[in-house]
Amino acid sequence: MPSVHRVKLAGRIWRWCYTRLRGSADGWTHDNGTVLIHAKLPPQRRLEVELHEALHCLYPDLSEEAVTNGARDMRRLLYSTLGYRRKDT
Repeated sequence: MPSVHRVKLAGRIWRWCYTRLRGSADGWTHDNGTVLIHAKLPPQRRLEVELHEALHCLYPDLSEEAVTNGARDMRRLLYSTLGYRRKDT
């Protein structure tokens, strides 16, 4: 059963869902207000995918390259430099 949260980004409520994804994608942002994150990702990858999908929600006109680079850089800052960790992992 997927884990679902309600998240407000850019003035819009998004359904943020952790579930099993098939194929090569680790996350998806849908125009219908749903974000899907693969539930079984290692911690650093999960953070990067969460940031990546949040950037799509916040700035839908950004290129995929800009979103990918931004998420990677933010993950490095938060995880590697500042020591961010989830409480439940």
